This record gives sequence, C-alpha cells and structure tokens, in this order.
Amino acid sequence: MPKLDKILETLDPKHVNSDFRLWLTSYPSDKFPEQTKTALFVVKIEQREDHKRGSSRAEDLRISAKQLLMFIDESPDAIQFKAINYLTGECNYGGRVTEKQDRKLLMNLLLQYYCPAALQEGFAFSPEHPEFTIPKLGSHEEMLDAIKQLPLVVPPGIYGFHENANLTREQNETYTLMENLLLTVGQASGGGGISMEDAIREVAEDILRRTPPAWDVEKVQLQYPTIYEESMNTVLLQELARFNNLTEVIIASLKDIQKAVQGIVLMSDDLEQVFKSIFIGKTPAMWLANSYPSLKPLGSYTNDLIERLKFFQAWVENGIPIIFWLSGIYFPQAFTTGTSQNFARKYTIPIDTLTYDYEMPEDWDCCCYCCCCCCCHFWQLATVRCTCAQLRPGEFFVTVRVL
Repeated sequence: MPKLDKILETLDPKHVNSDFRLWLTSYPSDKFPEQTKTALFVVKIEQREDHKRGSSRAEDLRISAKQLLMFIDESPDAIQFKAINYLTGECNYGGRVTEKQDRKLLMNLLLQYYCPAALQEGFAFSPEHPEFTIPKLGSHEEMLDAIKQLPLVVPPGIYGFHENANLTREQNETYTLMENLLLTVGQASGGGGISMEDAIREVAEDILRRTPPAWDVEKVQLQYPTIYEESMNTVLLQELARFNNLTEVIIASLKDIQKAVQGIVLMSDDLEQVFKSIFIGKTPAMWLANSYPSLKPLGSYTNDLIERLKFFQAWVENGIPIIFWLSGIYFPQAFTTGTSQNFARKYTIPIDTLTYDYEMPEDWDCCCYCCCCCCCHFWQLATVRCTCAQLRPGEFFVTVRVL
C-alpha cells in the first residue's frame, strides 16, 4: 500500500489517460494510507458544495442526471421536456419539498434549464454572465475546449440564486472559523493586561446597571384590565410576564457570576458556560433558552433587549401605541391574533374569515382607523424601491417603512 500511495503521488494528470480510474475497497485498516483514502472523496466534497446550493441529496442529483441522459439517448430529436421536468421537479426533488410555494419555485427554476431554448447556440444560463453560454456545435475536442475555458468559480446566478448566495455561505464559514478561534483564547491573564475575571465583572456590572427592574404585572393589570373590547391589554400583560422571566434569568445569572468570581458561591456548569460566553462576547445559551429568537452577539443582544424594554415601558406609561414595533415583541403571534380579535369583535365578523393585507402609505396621518400600523420590519430576500425589488449585491437586510 505505501508503494501504491507513492505511485499516486507521482501521477501527472497531463500524461495520464483520461479514462483512467482507480477503484479501491478495504476493511478498516491502519495500513491503508490516509492520503489515498482522502483522495477518493474529492467528488463527494464537490457534491456537498452543490448541496448547499439547493440540491437535497447527492442521490437526487445522480438519478436526475441519469434520467436526463436516458431521455436524450432514446429520442434525441424530440426530447420530452415536460416529462423530464416532472420527474426531476415533482418526483426526485419535489418529494422532499412540502411547501407549495417552494415547489412552485423549484419547477420555475427547472424550466429555465430544461427547455428547448437550452439546446440553441448562444443560449445564456444567466444574462449577467454571458461567458456561460451554449457553444457552437463542433467536434468532441472543440466542445471539450469550450468547457475548459469556463471559469473555475461558478457564480450563484448560473444556478438561479442571488449574487448574495456566495456571500452568505462565506459569511457563515467565517462566523464558524471565528467562533472556533475564540474557543482557543487562553483563560489566563497576560502580564500587564486586565484579567479575565475583571473583564467579566465589568460586563456584568454594565448589564445589571442598564437592565430596568421587573414590572409589577398585577399593578399593570389594574391599569389595563382584560376586557372583551380590547385584546391588546392581554397581549401587553403576557409580554410583560415573558420579559420579566427573561430579565430575572439574566440578572440572577450575572449576580451569581459576580459571587463566583469573588469565591462566594461555587461555579456550576451552567454558570461556567455563561462565564465563557460573556468572555468571548456570545449571548449565553441560558439566556437564549428563556428568550425570544435572536442571533445577535452579546453586545447587540443587550442593546436590543434594552430597547424592547423601553418600548413596553412607554406602552405602560402612555397607553396603547399608535405604531407598534412588531419585531420587538417577544411573541408576535399573540399580537397578530389580538389584532384580528379586535377587528372581528368590533365589526362582528368571524375571525377565521379574516386575512391580512399590507400597505405602505406615504402619509401616516391618514391611516385608516381600522388598520394597525407596525414599524421596524426587516426584509431578507427583497427590498423596497417604490415597488418590490431585488436586493443589491452585498445587501442582506433592508428596513421596511411602517406597514
């Protein structure tokens, strides 16, 4: 086996027959060279990259390619595009897609490639990338030369994705890399720098200082009683209870961290995880287990939490707001349900017959008295420039005006 491994290392692709293949199979053995085994997984790595771009499994891709070749071989002059689209979209891939709109998107993507126009000379898979076009029909060698001239890095537009698809993947890989690097940071203090315990203590003191005290829900309930005509009172009381639970967990864990640093209490496993998370600037898992969904790091999460608490404090002091911060609500489903209940009870309409319609009026003072205005929405896959439009390259989230 070492001799075989050496032969593989000396192989020159320029002088090896293009039909040469090496098939190896073996029981688990320490004598099998690792380099030889890893060389066999190149194809699987490429398929994994394709998986991130939409293919469910490598098997789906393989059977779809075989079926396409079968239809081409059986009737090259009259290819059954309708049958190919159905088999690939509805059977091979569609069986794993349960959302109706996702299936529609899948079929529309396939129609861009499985169509008679794809057989015509000069057909471009993406208008933004004219280098990926169907070459002029020629000999086998000319077709291979045309394929070799294609760029090694295929832009996501060729697959029907937005240009941000590559940026999103690379960003996720960078996040993973940085998280792993942070785990390697030593916990011992340097020569003249601030110690780890002092840094944690400062962060804990800052968060405790900025976090307001819990609401007295029973007292607020006297001001906003649960009544049939106004479901927003119930929404407010439920939100205050949820945020009280969250802030209690945060305050209790930070105080325990301070005591543990001073040696007053023992450092439990949960406290140790909070301790490490704060040190690397990550939101502790203990907080997220009692929190609204969030992907923010510790600093941004804390700032966002404080803003949410200020919003509900203004609600308590000033009454039901005219414009709601929908993304700042802990459980938005309760808010949308309460809005539907208010409308249904006011106009005596069955609530199950109501649907939401969204508008962005220019004049907010002219909002209809029967509507609900919400602000601070974020769109991830589109933007608003007078009408719904595509995101610009490098633009991931867009703040939407009041709805």
